[in-house]
Amino acid sequence: MAQISKATKIARGATYLFIQSLLANVIGVLYFMVLARFFPVVSPDVGSPKMGAFQFMNFIVVLSNVLGALALPSAAAKFIPQYLAKNEKAKANGVAVRHFQVAFATGLAAAVTVFLSSDFIATSFFSNSPWIPVEQMSLLLKILSLSCFLTNFMSFLSGTLQGLQKIGELALMNLTFNVLQSFLVVALLFCGFDLFSPVIGWVVGMAAASIVGTAIVLKSFSLRGKPHPLKPLLSFSLPLYISNILAFTVNWVDQIFIFSVINAGIFGMYSVVVKAALIPTLIATS
Repeated sequence: MAQISKATKIARGATYLFIQSLLANVIGVLYFMVLARFFPVVSPDVGSPKMGAFQFMNFIVVLSNVLGALALPSAAAKFIPQYLAKNEKAKANGVAVRHFQVAFATGLAAAVTVFLSSDFIATSFFSNSPWIPVEQMSLLLKILSLSCFLTNFMSFLSGTLQGLQKIGELALMNLTFNVLQSFLVVALLFCGFDLFSPVIGWVVGMAAASIVGTAIVLKSFSLRGKPHPLKPLLSFSLPLYISNILAFTVNWVDQIFIFSVINAGIFGMYSVVVKAALIPTLIATS
């Protein structure tokens, strides 16, 4: 009966995850439509500079997550249930502890790097833009550095919750982020916060989701126990890490080429077209 109960719980969690994914995609489409209204195309030659800046910041956060996560969420999702099945909770807890340590370190490194290089990045890529002052872009990047840390922390929580087979709780954490950040960004846009809206929305949404996820994880694990050896985790995750980097490159190479060779405005306009073309696929694959 215990196995049936557990299987039923996992099946329900998978259903919750499906619903969360579907809602996230629907919310994401509406969210992007609002962004396109507030960050419009200025002209065919100039494109959409503000949408370009938005997509550039999104690129930085995604890059921080891909590089910083080291694909360890997949390792946690494998090793934690493996140890729990053997009734070795201390080792399972050790996996969570080690994953937390790595996520904290890589997230902090990403945040510090973005924060300290914000002036250089803003000057290098936005000094010729009359639409986005360099000082504003630099400040945006400094705030964005918090998201670079939080996105890695959320990856730790995601992997640990998968390992604990708390799929419904994982869906709750993700939905908290999707709903809160989307609502907050839209509200701030209507209040005139312009490009600061998505950055603030990301930080607040990730922080709230992290609090929810941490509260759930701490019911099962302590993050102060003996850490699991890192080598076995990295040995498992390394092929997946390389695969994630390759997938990231394929998804972004055309957009970054346009951003680097032409300008941020055309990059922004192109990203809107790409997003619009992917809408049917996003809904269908939820």
